[in-house]
Amino acid sequence: MLGKKMPLYRICLLCGIALTLMIHPVVALAEDDRAAILAITDEFFDALKHRDNDRIMALFHDGAYGASLRWDAEGKPILRHGPEAALPAGEDIWTERYWDPTVLVEGNIATIWTPYDFYVNDRFNHCGIDVFSFFKIDDEWKIINTAYTVVQDGSCEMHPDGPPIVE
Repeated sequence: MLGKKMPLYRICLLCGIALTLMIHPVVALAEDDRAAILAITDEFFDALKHRDNDRIMALFHDGAYGASLRWDAEGKPILRHGPEAALPAGEDIWTERYWDPTVLVEGNIATIWTPYDFYVNDRFNHCGIDVFSFFKIDDEWKIINTAYTVVQDGSCEMHPDGPPIVE
């Protein structure tokens, strides 16, 4: 009966509008979560640059875990892992930059995977891939796990902006 009174294109248009209205809140929520994940990642790297342990540890869930993979001079892998710990004190400026992140969010779990480079003062130190895992508990995203590779020969992709400017 609806088809006789309303042309098919109008029915399709109304169905499309209805689907858009139903999906839009989900997409908007996912974008809000993605923005929150990126903001936490930015905060982490800013706190790292300033060696601000209090700010860094506030971004982690209790019991967060970290792991890194690097290679020694003979090419043998060195895996380090354990609970996240405070940064060592020092005067050097650590600049870690990421770009082109892939952010995956589903409900209360999220992951960011991104290339990075790391400089001590104005000297290249290493580069690699950073992976952060997040849980959302009580409407708050926090880091539950970090993992990264450390490539010291510079054979990985470098930041598209070139070396950082150290102030």
